[in-house]
Amino acid sequence: MTNPEKHDDWTDCRGGEIASLSHRLRQKRESVNSRRRIMYSSITAAMLLIGVGLGLVMTQLPTNHPDGLACAEVADYSEDYFAHQLNSEIVDRIEKHLDHCKRCRDHYAEYQEDHSKQHTKHTNTALLPVLAFR
Repeated sequence: MTNPEKHDDWTDCRGGEIASLSHRLRQKRESVNSRRRIMYSSITAAMLLIGVGLGLVMTQLPTNHPDGLACAEVADYSEDYFAHQLNSEIVDRIEKHLDHCKRCRDHYAEYQEDHSKQHTKHTNTALLPVLAFR
């Protein structure tokens, strides 16, 4: 049996009402999408910062080398090492560390190069007055 629908209580829309409703719905959708993009960007930036921070922390942690010296300790000894002011036990541990750690080897090579340049520069300048009186 068919039931005729009653449309008597419906009224006509005012002009532009549907267009206005459609426009407001689009604005709300764009606002929600914009907030989502901001949230995703913020989460991505936070994750990136956390990753970089953890990476920096991990590079600063002492490494387990067979000599028992951390890279930071080996770097701290570099001046005394090149001045031959360390006891043989520490020198052996540093050299054992350098055998296994490229980063510290590079640091020591750079330090030695800078130290040699300064020593040569200082030595050459110091000899000039002496050579002048000969």
